[in-house]
Amino acid sequence: MRDSMINKGLLALLLVLVTSAAAFADTIKITTDRALVWSRPDGVAVVITQLKRGDTVEVVRKLNGWYQIIVPGNSMSTEIRTGYVSATHQRGRDRGATVWTWYYPFTDEDTASVRKKLAGAGYAEWAETILADLARAHPDVRDHVERIEVAFWGHGMIRPRVGTMWSPARATRQQPIGRVHFAHTDLSGFALFEEAFDHGLRAAREVTAV
Repeated sequence: MRDSMINKGLLALLLVLVTSAAAFADTIKITTDRALVWSRPDGVAVVITQLKRGDTVEVVRKLNGWYQIIVPGNSMSTEIRTGYVSATHQRGRDRGATVWTWYYPFTDEDTASVRKKLAGAGYAEWAETILADLARAHPDVRDHVERIEVAFWGHGMIRPRVGTMWSPARATRQQPIGRVHFAHTDLSGFALFEEAFDHGLRAAREVTAV
């Protein structure tokens, strides 16, 4: 496993275009093929569920480029769950303030120097790095940004080699150990969020089938 992996320092910087929060008594229809519903609009969040094209949901309020919605569920339940979807996934709402996520990967082989680089720069320097990079494609980006959040993520991802996809070892890693079931993008042999999502659903089905 070690020779198929390469550790990378990954700097994740979240660019947030902010608007004031407002209450809504509204419904929205999803116009993208898939819209992820998150547990919160900032910080560390998890995907609660996903909506598909044509789904209609009730809006609680708009907050910083996100819509807080009532999560569709069991109509017989008295519990109301809410989640957050990007404000660009709905009909007639594809303009205006939104949330951008911008990633900067450190591909240096020397992870020690990467850590020093991360620790040595302050908020102002990283904010300028973000804006300078985005300005190459969006020259007026500085006129529209109201807030930038900076987060640092230590991240390792698989680097597949020839034969990795059909390796017996990859199939073996998907097998549970006792009651522990595994779900990770690396089980597919390459790093894609969609693969991690799919493995999560697979593992959940395995657990509930026991």
